[in-house]
Amino acid sequence: IDFDLETYPLEIRTDSAAGSSEKIAVLFYTADENEGDNINNRAFIMYFGSPTQYYINSCTGVWQNFLTTLSITQDDTWTITKTDTGLTVELNGDEVLNYLFSSSSEPDCVDTYNVEVTKIAFTSDYDKASNQYREGTATGQSRLRDL
Repeated sequence: IDFDLETYPLEIRTDSAAGSSEKIAVLFYTADENEGDNINNRAFIMYFGSPTQYYINSCTGVWQNFLTTLSITQDDTWTITKTDTGLTVELNGDEVLNYLFSSSSEPDCVDTYNVEVTKIAFTSDYDKASNQYREGTATGQSRLRDL
């Protein structure tokens, strides 16, 4: 999916309950990479467990707990924003994660994410939580797209 994650945030709609064991799984690609190439290690994965946790491939090493209590309503919008230095995640407009790549103990984290992401992919065999997505834009929002 063509998506300029460097300019626009990614919004994902879910109806998953905490403890459902469903996952959001988004892969990030550069212009030179293609979905399915399996040549990069850039991914954000969220697990709706007890507690709900996240994993940033090549950075966190293991599943991490969010440092704030998540108010999951089963009608949620998750907003993912990538910058040169980190990844932020909002739940229904409230920031729940502000991850700095430089804070990782994994040696490849900063270099892995120090790229311009122009494509994304949802892994349908793994991601059972994402129902719809859209990009936020400077002039509002694009239409919701079903997955």
